[in-house]
Amino acid sequence: MSEPSLPLVDISRFRDPDQREAFLVDLRHAAHDVGFFYVVGHRIAPQVTEGVLGAAREFFALPLEQRLEIENVHSPHFRGYSRVGTERTGGSADQREQIDVGPERQPFPDVPPGKPYLRLIGPN
Repeated sequence: MSEPSLPLVDISRFRDPDQREAFLVDLRHAAHDVGFFYVVGHRIAPQVTEGVLGAAREFFALPLEQRLEIENVHSPHFRGYSRVGTERTGGSADQREQIDVGPERQPFPDVPPGKPYLRLIGPN
């Protein structure tokens, strides 16, 4: 019996109008049916991805007390650290820890009614 493998999602296909729809079908399958996938074709230099992975290893090796210093519950933009079991999907606690970051942006001073997602825009 062979080990199952994760799908490879080649994001360069999204940039090609002739392949875009097929790419989206493959991405939906990987995200919805498998739940995990590798992204290739992103044009990010290997030293950048290696740097990000190294920084992640260092952060997640810190003691919990230090990781909690940037816990996302302290951020109005939902940026920061989430520990195992603090987020829920389908009514069950997620068994993962993560750090949410995004582009450094100024927050909206007034979020219009019906667009609460704009509260997610802001600094890390």
